[in-house]
Amino acid sequence: MLMPRDADATRQRLLKAARTEFATHGLAGARVDRIAQNSGSNKAQIYHYFGSKDGLFDAVWGQFVGEVIESAAMEVHDLAGFAAHLTKLYATYPEVARLITWQRLERSAEVPLPISTDSIRRNVDAIAAAQEAGIVTTRFEPGVLYSLVLHVATLWDDMNPDVQSVVGLPDLQTRLTLVEQAMTCLLAPGPSSPSTNIDGAQDLVTRR
Repeated sequence: MLMPRDADATRQRLLKAARTEFATHGLAGARVDRIAQNSGSNKAQIYHYFGSKDGLFDAVWGQFVGEVIESAAMEVHDLAGFAAHLTKLYATYPEVARLITWQRLERSAEVPLPISTDSIRRNVDAIAAAQEAGIVTTRFEPGVLYSLVLHVATLWDDMNPDVQSVVGLPDLQTRLTLVEQAMTCLLAPGPSSPSTNIDGAQDLVTRR
């Protein structure tokens, strides 16, 4: 019988091997026997600790989300720097963008993790408060501005390979600089955000 410390070590080895496997192959393409082999464990232990391959993926995802939240705290006074920090995170740990992609493709119908949605709401609320205080531009609604920060940060990680083959992949320092420059432009003072309801969107299209 495994002692608690041994059990935790086994579980962590499984999670580490599974993260690499899922980042490379996704949930459907991942092989339980390969995870077991790469972790120095066996398939029985995977089912013992996680119940199923889906359960293992969810455990990997939960651990991953927690680590990202902890390592990438948002500062409303420096949203451009926050975006650049995320860009560096994605470049340093390629499995980050890959896991996010597989989660979106294969698990988007699942109930979101409270730790994730709570963090997102806190960040959006922080942006809203900063807008109220005149610290952050009101050109975009809080949720839209937060989404723009995230997507500018993942510009090269989400880019179609065909586009990248033409526009190229700058070195990391240049990418960080470009992300900060793009965010500085987006954060520049300007008119308040248009309404995001259907009528408001239609009015915006008509004005264009």
